[in-house]
Formats: sequence, C-alpha cells, structure tokens
Amino acid sequence: MKPTLQNLLTVAAFIFISFSGLAQSSYTYLLDLNKTEDGLLSIRLNTPAIEQEEIDFIFPLAVPGYYSAGLQFGTMVAALTAYDKWDMPLPAERVKPNQWRIQDAKRLHRIEYQVRNIWKYRLQNSVFLPVENFFIKDRAFMLNPGGLFGYVEGMENLPFYVYIVRPRGLFACSGINGMPVEGYKDAFSFPSYQELAGYPILYSDQRPASFQVANTAVQIGVFSENKMVSPERIQKIYEPILAKLAHYMGDTLPTDKYAFLFFFYDGDIVTQAAMEHGNSSAFVWPEQWDAKRLKSPSLEEGLERVDLHKFLHIYAPLNIHSEEAMQFDFDEPQTSGSRHQWLYQGTTEYLFYHARVNQGMIPEKNFFWFVNDFLGGMKDFRNDVSLTEVSLRSYGSLNDQSSNLQLKGVVASLLLDIELRALSGGKYSVKQLVKDLAARYGRYKSFKDEDLFEIIAEMTYPEIGEFLLAHVGGTKPMPINEVFGKVGMEYDAGDNKVYPKLEPSEEELTLRKVWLYGE
Repeated sequence: MKPTLQNLLTVAAFIFISFSGLAQSSYTYLLDLNKTEDGLLSIRLNTPAIEQEEIDFIFPLAVPGYYSAGLQFGTMVAALTAYDKWDMPLPAERVKPNQWRIQDAKRLHRIEYQVRNIWKYRLQNSVFLPVENFFIKDRAFMLNPGGLFGYVEGMENLPFYVYIVRPRGLFACSGINGMPVEGYKDAFSFPSYQELAGYPILYSDQRPASFQVANTAVQIGVFSENKMVSPERIQKIYEPILAKLAHYMGDTLPTDKYAFLFFFYDGDIVTQAAMEHGNSSAFVWPEQWDAKRLKSPSLEEGLERVDLHKFLHIYAPLNIHSEEAMQFDFDEPQTSGSRHQWLYQGTTEYLFYHARVNQGMIPEKNFFWFVNDFLGGMKDFRNDVSLTEVSLRSYGSLNDQSSNLQLKGVVASLLLDIELRALSGGKYSVKQLVKDLAARYGRYKSFKDEDLFEIIAEMTYPEIGEFLLAHVGGTKPMPINEVFGKVGMEYDAGDNKVYPKLEPSEEELTLRKVWLYGE
C-alpha cells in the first residue's frame, strides 16, 4: 500500500470525526506551520483506541539508513500532555529521553506537544543534520517524520494520517505521490510508522524544479538561506547524470517519483551531509563553498561527485529487501536489522561508480582510482567478522564497522560482477541481477534474510552462491587477485591496489571490456 495524498475534503471530514471524541484504530496528526512560536511547532495527535492501562509513547532512537542509535529525537520535544476525550489531562511522565509513560491509558484520546527547531536549539550539537527538523518562519520547513511524530509502543503498524496546513507562498517537495507543489493544505495516509518515517518534506520559498527521467518524475526542492543556490542550478548538474543512470539501468526505473530535498545554510557549522530514503534524499549543505574542506573545487563538482548514488536506492532497499529489514525497531535498533546491508549499501554504491565508467561520465583510469580507494579503505576494518554479521549488528556492537558495508560491500559487488560476466560469457551482471531481484520482489514483497544467497544462486550459478557464502556470509578472504586476473589486472597486496597486467591475454581484455562497457 503506497503512501498517498488523500482527497482533502475526505480527510478533513475524517479528522473532524477523529477529534470529535469517537474511538479510532489509527493515528491522526495535525500540524499548522503558520503557528510556530519561539522556534516551537505545535503538534496534535488523535491516538488510536488503547486497551491497556499503561502505554509508552515513543520517538525514534534511530532510523533506517543511519547506523547509530543516538538520534535522541525526544530531546527536541517539549510540553507533552495527554488528554482524555473530555479534555482532562492524564498522567504522562518522561521515563527516557525519547519515551513517555502514560497512565490510565484506556481513557487516552489525544496527545499534544511541541517540537523544537533544530535551527535555534542545537544546530552545532546535532548528531546528524539531514534527519533533523528546520523551521524558518515564512521561508522554509524541512520536516523529517522521525523527529516530528511519535507512536505507541506495539502499535507501529496501524495507519497514520497526517494533515498539514502550510504558509501560503511556500512550495512543497517530497517523494509522496500526488503531493501538489502549490497550495496550503496537505493530507497524507501511510499504512505504518515505518512507511511514514521514510517521507521527509521540504516546504520552501523557491519553486522546485521538475523534470522527467525515463518513467520517473524527478523533483529538486531547495531552500537557500541567501538564495545563492536555485533548484535550476542543481537541475543542470543532475538531469544529464540521472538520464545516463536511467539509460544504464535499461531506461525503465522502479519508481514513479523521486525527490531531492536540499537545505543550504549560511555558515560553516558542518560539511555536507545527506540521508537517503526510499524515493527521496535529504541534504544539508553549506551555502558558502569551501573547496579545500569540502574536497571539491565547486558546488557543481560536489553535486556530481557526492551522494548522487543515493538515487539508486530505488532498487535496494526500496524494491529489494528482506522481511527483517522491514521490521525495524525504532526504539531498540540493535535488536533489528537485516543481514544484507552490504547489498543495500555496497551494491548500490558499486552500481553508481560502474555506471559512471559504463556511460562515459569518467575515464577508465578514474574508475580504477575509485576501486583502489575502496580496496585501501576496507583494510582499516576487521576481517574476522563477515559482511552479513556487520550488517546485522551495525546498530549495536559492530557499529564501528558499519562503514565497511560501503567499502568491502563495494569490493564484494565488483568481484561478483566480474564472476557473473565470466560465468555467463559476458551476458549477465550484477546490474541485471539487481534488476531481476527488483522485478521478482518489488516494494511490497520481501524474502527471508537466510534465503537470499540460495535465491541468487538459483537465479544465476551455483558458483555465485558459493562465493557469497564464503566471502560475504563468511570470513574467507576476498579472492581479489584471482578475480581481477580474469580481466587482465593484478592485485598488489602491499599497497592494496590493482594494476593492469603487462601482458594480458586477449580473452582477459575482452572480458574487461564487456565488464566495464557491456549492457
């Protein structure tokens, strides 16, 4: 069930009924962005019917895609009060930074609270800016659901209805299908909290840029504090690259819409940061470009080099994910997660770099510079734990190893790609495997964690299943020299780099060509 933009009159009527005192089996949130005062946004929730005498109302400690259990969204919440249907307050005590315990909960009808503006309260102390909430009165609102909306523990899978009144003159940008750019009232429904948490919204005083890439409608929303950056400036960089990515993936993409949400601030508080969601990405970047610190000579080059790979998450995990990945525990993330973050992160990253050489965006030598960076980077991490184990425990005891999912995960995907090309006579690849998995499962169908390697082996070759079990699910060293040798390359373990062989065979050069430039 997709999150949808509801008919406003229907939802308005629903909200009227919800707030009139009738019990319901869903959450209904109401926000009026016109009524922010002193950096505080008031939020009203009509709760689902409660059958227990005591419940815990929770804000996330972590969100999918950010490998840390320290977001502490609850610390940005103030003046939380619970009421029954006669407007009588109920006992509500904060028992953890992100958790309130409400007594006499069978009488609970609504909860009201305020959310602080990160811009005013803790910008320099934020754990990760792209998941925070920004309010700049009459100019911009970056709304991240995890930091705005709570849920009753154990009732995360009920429907959520969200009704937002926005200031006139602000334009909307989001991955939500059907959301109008203009207007002043928005209403949405989501089948669960996990769905709700994946849809940030940017309201800005600049109209978003819109264009079509294959079958996908792309939006670029921008808030720029001094209006130094426009959506059109970013579009000039992104549109041709996205067109090439779409062509690389076969000119058909597995989502109808994708949104890029940019918040450019005036200052040098942090470097650029970004957060991927299912069919959108949120970025917080400095408006003044410091070429040395940001490691790019200009905003344009930074846009091209940094974080655009997040677009390819429309494949994994949006359309390729395990049951375990869809059972994320926002309060105790260390107890949840999938064994295949290496696929969601590492394979996605690999496809982005491979697409760039395949589509002529970078020369071959630059591609191998990136490959050597990944080879060198993964050596800084433990080799006695498997990628699947790091994936599973990335929010817990192996959090310090989580960056290796995008380093060793890339290398594993690259070696897998060469092996697939070799076994298939050049006709099959990791790219095609990802497309086939997305077609087989899609957004609302999942596999069991423990079955994925067997599924991939059945779809490809037994040797591929053996490779995954040994080198991804196990700790056997990656066969870097052996596999690169098949494409006329040699691995120097001393400096962790690959180099072209002095005398590669014709067969090796042919396989290298089809690996790098084949369909």
